[in-house]
Amino acid sequence: MTDKQMIDDQECERVGINLNQTVYVALSDRAKAAYYDQSHEMNKQFIAKGLYTRLATKKAEDESGFSKFQLWELMEFFDKEWAGSDLPTLDGRIYFNKSDLSPLNEDEEGESE
Repeated sequence: MTDKQMIDDQECERVGINLNQTVYVALSDRAKAAYYDQSHEMNKQFIAKGLYTRLATKKAEDESGFSKFQLWELMEFFDKEWAGSDLPTLDGRIYFNKSDLSPLNEDEEGESE
């Protein structure tokens, strides 16, 4: 089998991703507020349990306005925001470093289908 396939009359290359991979998103003001609210609530729970762990209540942005997450973290923080396909990013896209993506080999293809 090949790593390329036709989807909606377009040739697409299938790649493997890991939920721990770093992704980049440009968050809207609404998403930044949701991130603040959720991390603030989690910090209250840590304090109540006597834990010293604290989450930053503001996600850092690079010079282009993108915030960095692990993919699972992004999915966890914004799962409620995404209900009904209302993505909390400026353009509705999640960006990966191309070098982090790996083509599926024949061994992996059987596992993912």
